[in-house]
Amino acid sequence: MLAVTGLVLAGCGGSNTDPWREVDIPAAAGDTTGQCGPVGVMDVPAGWEVEPPNRTYKAGQLSIKCVITTGKSEDGTLEVYDSTTAPSPRQVIQDGIDPANDPTDIDIRDTTLGTFKGVEATWTTGYQNRAFVYRVESTDRTMLVIATGAKAEKYDEVLLPAYLLARKSIRD
Repeated sequence: MLAVTGLVLAGCGGSNTDPWREVDIPAAAGDTTGQCGPVGVMDVPAGWEVEPPNRTYKAGQLSIKCVITTGKSEDGTLEVYDSTTAPSPRQVIQDGIDPANDPTDIDIRDTTLGTFKGVEATWTTGYQNRAFVYRVESTDRTMLVIATGAKAEKYDEVLLPAYLLARKSIRD
């Protein structure tokens, strides 16, 4: 049975299926200061740009403020949301996972984000998704960052490293 399982995984490209996996974090090439509204600041890697959203979108009670992208749809995006009226970070995560996208394998945990306590989640919707949320005390706002939309072969290589850099570097 183990040989068959190993063979099946090898046939799928041998990708790591642990949703909480960590990969090497790239160096910062800039940050989101002044580009994502009054939310916290986080670092972005080389080749990533902070852009205004191309549509109005909500995740629960939070509104999208900016999108961090390479400009290539296959690489996915980091979507940044915020609000002054938000429930607990755990509730924000739960509300931010859109049931219309048929999410599966939802897992939520408490975590440390930069130097702050927060909540992080993983789930699948046809793409691997990962998100973190915390309260930005200096601006009295709640911030949600969702990593989504990367093709499977680009998730570990492109989107996950950018997400982990943002999570590690988040600050007021």
